[in-house]
Amino acid sequence: MQTTRLAMAFLLAAILSACGEQAADDGGAADLLLVNGRVYTLNWGDPAGDGALAPDAPRDERGWKPDASAVAVKGGKIVFVGDTRDVREYRSESTRVVDLAGATVILDWSIPTPTSLHSELCSTRWI
Repeated sequence: MQTTRLAMAFLLAAILSACGEQAADDGGAADLLLVNGRVYTLNWGDPAGDGALAPDAPRDERGWKPDASAVAVKGGKIVFVGDTRDVREYRSESTRVVDLAGATVILDWSIPTPTSLHSELCSTRWI
């Protein structure tokens, strides 16, 4: 539980640190890259009526498996979720890169996402 809180606090700090004035447009470059994490998208089917997991849920006999290890954010929107090796194409000199060092990130599209939280926090000037 404490590890989860620490990971979420770290993610929030990373999102907040990405607030501020945007650099000149770098084409496809992201503003923020979260790398080397355990990213869960929660983007799989609904459970069965008896509560059994959806067949595409990322779980096996050893437990839950992350869907990805990296996230790219540009202009307050998630533009990439995938492998850390593949996210490098979104990096430029002005991109902030946060190494999550195995911390967990949960992206649930049915609740406020980190990008909407980022936009909300930046627009209200809480920082």
